[in-house]
Amino acid sequence: MCGKISIISGGDRYNMSSLAQTIIYLVAAIAFLALSYFLMVRSANKKLESIKTKNKKRK
Repeated sequence: MCGKISIISGGDRYNMSSLAQTIIYLVAAIAFLALSYFLMVRSANKKLESIKTKNKKRK
């Protein structure tokens, strides 16, 4: 099994080449970065909204 990964799913066996494995890792890393960015922007947006409402209450 040098350089190959075996996935057993539902009794079927799939052999993935190292290229496919690399592509899957890249897609997973990009998805993780996109999710992190989305959550960070959402959190920053909520903080900005709370600051805006506090400023409106002061006026």
